[in-house]
Amino acid sequence: MKEINDIKMVHLDKYDINVKPFLTLAEIQAIANAIKPDMSWAERQQIIDMGILQLCTDMTNDDLETPHDLLYGCGLIDDVTSHISNVFEIERAIAYESSWIKLLAQVANELPKYAEKLEGMVKKDGGVQK
Repeated sequence: MKEINDIKMVHLDKYDINVKPFLTLAEIQAIANAIKPDMSWAERQQIIDMGILQLCTDMTNDDLETPHDLLYGCGLIDDVTSHISNVFEIERAIAYESSWIKLLAQVANELPKYAEKLEGMVKKDGGVQK
């Protein structure tokens, strides 16, 4: 196997920032976890955009307090995102986190706990009361 080198940051001269060209799985999960089902599309997109900027750039906290509309309108968000090779994985993670498959898995994991409680009630009370 050939030597594997660290992935280098990309410098965007236009904004004088460095961009990490990928998100780790943990970073993708963190962004997906910040998305709530009752969010509007705009709120959701802002969370994604700001998460990308926080995790993949060397922007300071002060820089990140710049209004989203300004960062989006000047093209910074699109420029940063275009340099991240796996940014599409965020949508996949969000889709999974809100999927029926995940919900069914959570319910299936909880069923034994409730089955034990029900079994204990039946043994204690001798069955269903009328």
